[in-house]
Amino acid sequence: MKNLVLFGIFVLFLVAVQFASGQTVDEIIEKHIRQRGGFDKLAAIKSIYMEGIISMWGNVEPIKIYKEKNSLNPVGFNTFWQIGNLECNSTVTDHFFLNNKMADDFVATMQTDTEASIKIQNKANHGFSAVLIGKEDVEGTNCNQIKLVSKSGDEIFYWISLSGNLLIQSLSKSSLVNNNQNESQSEFRTRYTSYKPVDGIMFAHSISMTLLEENAMIEICFNKVEINKPIEINFLNQYKQS
Repeated sequence: MKNLVLFGIFVLFLVAVQFASGQTVDEIIEKHIRQRGGFDKLAAIKSIYMEGIISMWGNVEPIKIYKEKNSLNPVGFNTFWQIGNLECNSTVTDHFFLNNKMADDFVATMQTDTEASIKIQNKANHGFSAVLIGKEDVEGTNCNQIKLVSKSGDEIFYWISLSGNLLIQSLSKSSLVNNNQNESQSEFRTRYTSYKPVDGIMFAHSISMTLLEENAMIEICFNKVEINKPIEINFLNQYKQS
């Protein structure tokens, strides 16, 4: 009798493993969106305001970022930001982040986990197809790897954790203009950690980006995140628009 019970448990385990491994890409995305806070809450986001600390090559400064829904692009956000203190930046000429094009490129290109989730959940309505690549370990976290492909053939890769169904990493290409005004495609790897709830939405409070060609990395840790909060016009004028 004991052997039959153990055999039954073993069979149930195999069925569970088979079910988990047989998830479709749509089921994985649905679980991810539900874990983030749900479709309706993500769809209701019109703006995101963040404050924190940015670090690059040992240099540290306060940063403020404001992202506003782009009315012409349902899955896009306009980005405004300020690094450091503007009054200080206007007088200290050797400031690391002052007119630092690479830092500006990082911030302009940075996609928050929330923006990524909105793009993932709206894939069918905005010309993207989703493909499940398989499972992969990202720094000790088992993940499902998903690829989004646009009609033009552009690809974005996302890694969603198996245990928590949260976005852990993304890989994408963006066009950057170098100092010689030549445009080139650069590959960015972004990692998302320190998830905390903000108005019922799980939000990554630590984002690190690596420009793979240059092996350059920037990290931003947020201590304040607000969703759909009004921003004063004078404050917006201090930001640079991407």
